Amino acid sequence: MISSVFGKSRLINFLLVWAWILLFVFFDQRMGENTLSWSAFFIDAALLALILGLLQFVIAKNNLTAQHHIALFFFSMSVIAHPTAVLDVPMMGTLAALLLAFRRILSLRSLNELRSKVFDATLWILLASWFFPSALLALVLLYLALYFYQWDRPKNWLVSLLALVAFLVLLWGFGAETAALGYFKRLQAEFMRPDMTQHPWFPLLFWSAFGVSAWTLFRTVQSLKSGLSGRLLSLRLVFVFWGIGFLWVGLHVQAHSSVWLLVFVPVSVLAAAAWETLPKLWMKEAMLWVCMAAAIGAWISGVMQAV
Repeated sequence: MISSVFGKSRLINFLLVWAWILLFVFFDQRMGENTLSWSAFFIDAALLALILGLLQFVIAKNNLTAQHHIALFFFSMSVIAHPTAVLDVPMMGTLAALLLAFRRILSLRSLNELRSKVFDATLWILLASWFFPSALLALVLLYLALYFYQWDRPKNWLVSLLALVAFLVLLWGFGAETAALGYFKRLQAEFMRPDMTQHPWFPLLFWSAFGVSAWTLFRTVQSLKSGLSGRLLSLRLVFVFWGIGFLWVGLHVQAHSSVWLLVFVPVSVLAAAAWETLPKLWMKEAMLWVCMAAAIGAWISGVMQAV
């Protein structure tokens, strides 16, 4: 039933996911007896629509999955488990900027206009770091993509420095001096000196994400010798995105619980890719129903703890 609806790429599926998330956000706020103004709600709704659109565009443009909206379904289920995350406007802005950067990073495989894409991706990541300084870790994805596709062109690597200069000019030209200094202070406090003790399972998160990402990179480098390219290489970059996302969670989940949003994106893409590999229709349907039940159960658990 679910696969018959979201197994096709239609506008109604996009609207269903968007409305479904907003409905849970609304009920979560009402049950938690929190006040949310209508203006703030409409801003969050607009940002959510932007992120959903960017996510589907990145997936479709780079052929990460077939033409369907299963990834949007998995993303919505992830958000439902933690609906207040979409109320964090700075984190939503970070996610939008990272999606725009990731779109340019994945498009490097076409080998067209590489310098322009490296410049754009670097600038979007730097803009994301304005909201969330640790977003600078996403530069790892850019440099890995450059290594995978054109490691023998060092000039392309230097384009990031031009983007950094452009960002600094924007920072000092359009923002006040205090705003620029505030950015560097946040960068030092949140990114360079994270609180390693703020979550008890940080070591497990870190080493799990590091291990999976390192294994993925090792296998990718090995496979490059045999001509690995295309969709599989892009999915391995998504795997690395997943590893960096869990590192963000381990470092900052106590101060920014909405940082889970940065993990939901690669998880939804990888889950959709895994869903496609299931041989039987009932297996695909069961995976979707189990995911929905787990998401609603997690939401109910969170509401019960908050009451």
